[in-house]
Amino acid sequence: MAMKRISERSLLLLLAAVQFTHIVDFMILMPLGPQLMRVLQIMTLAAPASRRGAFMSLSGCARDLAMGVASSLGGWLVTKAPSGQLENFNWLGWIAVSAGMVSVWLGSRVRVQEAAALITASSLLKAKTEANAFSLETPT
Repeated sequence: MAMKRISERSLLLLLAAVQFTHIVDFMILMPLGPQLMRVLQIMTLAAPASRRGAFMSLSGCARDLAMGVASSLGGWLVTKAPSGQLENFNWLGWIAVSAGMVSVWLGSRVRVQEAAALITASSLLKAKTEANAFSLETPT
């Protein structure tokens, strides 16, 4: 089966749409930086500083393994009918929703070590103070 050629105009419109979504994403997420930093600290505060590198490495490994399993499961579950329609595609949505619910439940069970939280908060304050000291702008 020969692949259908994409016109230059269609390719240009696709690239423009991708660029537009990147710009909108940046405009939405940029002001949320400080809030996102606090939310994403749950991973770094879940392990003591002496074992944080190993914890983050294992976390990344588990995330990559989960993506591989999810892709394999999706490829195994979804089939193409003789008419060309995808079958069982709706099951992927239900699996994603249930995996998301399990993730929220597991995330609620993570306990932050208070000493690590205090150390991290004080080091962030110190870094912010040092950054303001070397800034050319007047502190607000």
